[in-house]
Amino acid sequence: MASTELDLSTITAAVVQENSGQIAIGKYVVQIGSIHGGVVNVAMPEEQAHWQPRLTPVLLRPRRFAGLLDRQVETGAAMTAVQTTQPLALCGSPGLGKTSLLRHLAYQLPLTACADGVIFLSAQQHALADLLQFLFEAFHESNIPAKATAAQIRHGLQNKQALILLDDIGLDRTEVEALLDAAPNCAFILTSPERCLWGEGRVLALNGLPRDDALTLIEREMARPLTPDELSAVLTLCDLLAGHPLRLIQVAALARDHGHSLVEITRQIQQAVPAESLNKQLLGQLSPPERRVLGTLALFGSASLGHDHLAALTGLPDPTPVVEALIERKLVQAHSPRYSLTGDLAQRWPSAWDLTPLAERALAYFAGWAEQSQAVPDHLLEEMGAIRRLLTWGVEAKRWPETFRLARAIEGALSLSGRWDAWAEVLQHGLQAATGLGDRAAKAWVWHQLGARALCLDDHVTAQTALSRALRMRETLGDFAGAEVTRHNLNLLIGPLPPQSPSSPPPANGTTGTPWTLFGLLGATIILLLILIGWLGSTWAPSFNQPEVKLTSAATPTSLLQIVSLSTATFTPIPPVVTTLPAPPTLTPLPPTPTATPSPSPSPTLVATASSTPTSTPTLTPIPTATPSPTLTLIPSPTPTASPTATPRPIAFLTPQDLNFGSVRVAETSRTATVNVINTGGGLLTINNITLEGENPGDFLFDSGNCLSRSSLSANSSCTVSVRFRPTAARERRARLTFFTNSLDSPHSVFLSGFGQGDPAVNLNPDTVDFGEQPLNSTTEPRSVTLTNVGQGDLRVSKIELGGANVDDFSFEEVCTDFLMLPGDACVITVRFTPRSTGLRTAELILTDNAPNSPQRLPLRGVGLITLPDLVITALDSTGLPQINGQGQVEAPIRMVVRNQGNAEAGIFKVSTDYTAPTGGPFAVAFTVPGQNSLWYPFTSAPLPAGGEITFEGWVTFLPNLQGQTVSLVGLADSCSGDERMPAVCRVEESQENNNQSAPLSLTLPRAPIIQ
Repeated sequence: MASTELDLSTITAAVVQENSGQIAIGKYVVQIGSIHGGVVNVAMPEEQAHWQPRLTPVLLRPRRFAGLLDRQVETGAAMTAVQTTQPLALCGSPGLGKTSLLRHLAYQLPLTACADGVIFLSAQQHALADLLQFLFEAFHESNIPAKATAAQIRHGLQNKQALILLDDIGLDRTEVEALLDAAPNCAFILTSPERCLWGEGRVLALNGLPRDDALTLIEREMARPLTPDELSAVLTLCDLLAGHPLRLIQVAALARDHGHSLVEITRQIQQAVPAESLNKQLLGQLSPPERRVLGTLALFGSASLGHDHLAALTGLPDPTPVVEALIERKLVQAHSPRYSLTGDLAQRWPSAWDLTPLAERALAYFAGWAEQSQAVPDHLLEEMGAIRRLLTWGVEAKRWPETFRLARAIEGALSLSGRWDAWAEVLQHGLQAATGLGDRAAKAWVWHQLGARALCLDDHVTAQTALSRALRMRETLGDFAGAEVTRHNLNLLIGPLPPQSPSSPPPANGTTGTPWTLFGLLGATIILLLILIGWLGSTWAPSFNQPEVKLTSAATPTSLLQIVSLSTATFTPIPPVVTTLPAPPTLTPLPPTPTATPSPSPSPTLVATASSTPTSTPTLTPIPTATPSPTLTLIPSPTPTASPTATPRPIAFLTPQDLNFGSVRVAETSRTATVNVINTGGGLLTINNITLEGENPGDFLFDSGNCLSRSSLSANSSCTVSVRFRPTAARERRARLTFFTNSLDSPHSVFLSGFGQGDPAVNLNPDTVDFGEQPLNSTTEPRSVTLTNVGQGDLRVSKIELGGANVDDFSFEEVCTDFLMLPGDACVITVRFTPRSTGLRTAELILTDNAPNSPQRLPLRGVGLITLPDLVITALDSTGLPQINGQGQVEAPIRMVVRNQGNAEAGIFKVSTDYTAPTGGPFAVAFTVPGQNSLWYPFTSAPLPAGGEITFEGWVTFLPNLQGQTVSLVGLADSCSGDERMPAVCRVEESQENNNQSAPLSLTLPRAPIIQ
């Protein structure tokens, strides 16, 4: 009976027919939707994505938010962020108005520096790579469904100048830095519940509203002014709830819609923890339908749920009236036509209200719905936030069947949409569910998908590991169609095999081409010779039927090993005479050869090798070579005349699969852990090499023990490798201990991890603050001191205080205490100097923290100076023409401006005027200012502060005998004219006494006409 072989073209045709779509990434295109998993191919030119920039500015704004209260500081910081492209992070608990602020800023900020537009995104549940993909697609579009490569994203975002508003971001510090680096010319404004930005940029903690704005908010929600009794209660309420906007709105809704008194609500809130007490009042008013709606939405946290799904899960034919009532009470928010809970209500859900039945119902419902909706990926993507929450719950609750069904149903939509980080998360959930089910076929499918994803991302190590596991499982399970798809993907890792010459078409009826037939006959001849030799030394003679020769190729992950196999339709099993051949130095793949159709019910493979130098030691290993080899693999037919003996194959099994060394101080060495390598197969296992790979290979040490010294491991034998952790830096350290063996699924890796515990170190810049000279009782401009953690451990500053001789002369402000500073983090301390006494004043800033050299001391110094005023006349000018009065006197209108340019206020002082005439001088002249009692010497009405000015406007009066003359007028500040005998009484003490006189003003006095 003729043997048969799997027809890859038939499998490929079936796979293509099953596909729900395909997506291009880089040089690859992956087809999604087959029951066997994704099929990766090298993209033809017409299959490659061509990205084109969209027209700018791109405006992806949210709805405008009107009526924003307070937030002037945050708005100013956002203005600065846009102008400087320095990131701004706003952190605060749910309900403080972070989203409302972003909606306001999206329309209010000037965009002169953001020529490419405004992008807003609710970033919750979005990992870094998916966020970058979204931003890239906001500015670029492709001719086909495609995912951008990391390089394309970096190039595409590098020169973009846009305002990026990301709400509820969930990235860690390193990921945020990578996000900012990817678009360095964009202005980022981020919001998050906890701090997400460190180092560069500005971080503002969003607080509650001030009292006045809180009152305005409540009156706005009540739609009326507050009564005097309510006003007093609301002021107390504002303090109890710390001005939290959402909670204040919920209080107003409770009073408005349920007729509760604001006074009574405040009284009840005062009796317990305010937030918990309010939550109890809000939920205590719910009807059963309302509780069911809220409970269903609580399953999904802050993720929204579509209207139709809400109706199906609650069992309410039309949940709209119930939902609208909950929206009025600010317990639910609408994302038409979707809904979610407001604030942190899901986190504050009462533990007595068990949501498990609702969760089980939702998981089963969405598993069925997703399976029916696979042909419409957009529908799945709309519900992806809620579905991913359910998957997490399903894993935690160990609801394995529904969890796997749901994961498998939605993973294709994520892959086709380019959200490949979310795709990986869903696949990991699927792997956990498949493991929990003990379903090896399901596990093989997940490993195949993980490998296909890694292959497209050029993560060759992960791809090879995952695809090799999938291939091994599928071959063991007899899933030949699935194995061929996996093998197809795996072959892309080692490059395409040489193409078959079109001039040599495959022979008909399943026979091979002439050259390979000759090689097969040559091999058969050699075997017959070996049989004859064996017969001479044995009591029986073997016999073979004429074989049908074919060549198939299979690649192992670690080498280009090509297995040349000889298929026979029927055979009589014989004890093969085998010899040991030396392993070739390099393994070169053989060209592919047309093969016959495989057997539908294969049996184990028997391998026989031949050598010109026979020995008594049998070896059942195929010999790879670049030229036809006499090594022959006999693939049994579906109807063997006897059961052949299977070729033993080694299988490497590592235990444990991962090692976590816990926390170890930097530069110290951990305890020794061991990894056991066990040959769970039947052949001899050879360990060719052991290496450390991954992120931090230099932080781990290993001793190969007897694993490399032994030539091979027989079946069920083992060897041990010792591993230690010696961190070179702080934080988490990771690597892989990889074993390269002759097992088909080589290499195998053990994942290593540990936490490097380093010491923090404090750097203060500057290391001394000298304020110089400063007048007594005046305060300097603030001086900044930057505190940086330059060590390798986390720094926590517990206290900052002043010490030393003159602590009352210095003050400081800081934001460095009571939060964790990672290595490289910095914060600023501002210091001021206000001397209380003259002379040198000293103190020190003392920092108490967890650094080894705590406490640190920063010297402060300054010099206090006695302060005095200094009066000068900055202006003396004429304000009109001199006039002759009825007594023949000349009145000249003038204006005098006196400035105190000293560093202390001047007490009450007087001014005067003198003139010089051609006949002599100086002479005093009366200076009259309206409203003053003195006709000669006007006084100030109050002390003149440092830097202040005072203006005197009036006229000077000259005697009649000066008519027709030109005089020179000067002003004198702080004058003693008229009180020369008591200068200490008439003058203030000044730092300079010789600069009180003004510049001269020349006046030409009129002459009265002579009457004849």
